[in-house]
Amino acid sequence: LKAPSSPPRSEATAAMPSDYNKGTKVFVGNLPAHAESRDLRDFFRGFGQLNDAWVARKPPGFGFVWFEDERDAVLSPICPRAPARSLRERHMSVRSP
Repeated sequence: LKAPSSPPRSEATAAMPSDYNKGTKVFVGNLPAHAESRDLRDFFRGFGQLNDAWVARKPPGFGFVWFEDERDAVLSPICPRAPARSLRERHMSVRSP
């Protein structure tokens, strides 16, 4: 028996990178326009093992970090250091799964 073939992916779907293997994603909002992914890595490094960090450019002001362990992603916004949540003198909005 021949397995049915998958339907073709749309161009939009094909262009979107997969987060599946990166770990647990945490949204970080209200970033300064000049923030960089290394700023997110430096800030969140103390909460657990990070797999990746990304900062939007158009429009700026948000990004994501991916934690290896889901427990770190869930605890990162409520950690003792997190209430300040300031990056380059701007208060960040952090939302975990």
